[in-house]
Amino acid sequence: MRRSSTSDQKASNPAFGKTIVRISSITLLLIGLASFAAVMDDSPGFSPDERVNVGLDSWFPENRTALFDRSLYNIDRSETASLRWQDERLALELAIEAIEATPGNVFAWNAAAIAAASGGFDDFARTALARSRALAPNTARAAIQRLVLAGMELEGVPEDETGDSTRTAILHDLKLAQLYESQALATLYETAPDTAEALTRLQTGGIVGAGG
Repeated sequence: MRRSSTSDQKASNPAFGKTIVRISSITLLLIGLASFAAVMDDSPGFSPDERVNVGLDSWFPENRTALFDRSLYNIDRSETASLRWQDERLALELAIEAIEATPGNVFAWNAAAIAAASGGFDDFARTALARSRALAPNTARAAIQRLVLAGMELEGVPEDETGDSTRTAILHDLKLAQLYESQALATLYETAPDTAEALTRLQTGGIVGAGG
C-alpha cells in the first residue's frame, strides 16, 4: 500500500491552502501599508516637515496635485519664489531639491535654469537648459519655458559654427512653441522685448552670439 508523503498530505489539506493564502494576503497588506506610510512621510499634503512658506504666501501650492509629490511641490514653490517674490536664491534651492527628488523631471531643470539665470548663475543655467533638452527635446511646454532664457543663452555662444548646435536647439524650441504654444509665445514676445529681438534675429539669419 502506497504511503502518502508529507507534501501530498499538505497539498490535499484545504486548511493548509487557506493558511498560505492568508499569510500571503497579510504580507501584501503590510507591504502596501509600508509604502503608503513612506508616501505620506514624503508628501507635503501629509508631512509638515516637507512644507515651505514662500514670502507671505502659505505653504499650500498653486497646483493641488503637488500636495502628494515632493518634486512637483518644490517646482511649484520655486516658481512662486521667483515670479511673485523675486527670491531667486530660494527658488534655485527649491528647484535643485526637485531635481534631487526626480532627476528626470524636465520642468525641475527648467525651474532651476530660470532661477539660476535670474540670480546671475548663467553657466549653471545653460547646463540646466542642456539637460532639459536632452530629457524632452520635443515637448512644447518645456520648449516655451526654455525660450524665456533664449536671450541669455544666445549671448553666451560663439558667433562662429561652434555655436550652431545651440542656435539650432533654440530654433527647434521656437518651432515647437509656434506650433503648440502660440499664445504663450506671443505673451513672451510682449513681455520680454530683448528675448523677442534675439529670437527674431536668429530666425532671419542674423548672427546672434557672444557680444550680441
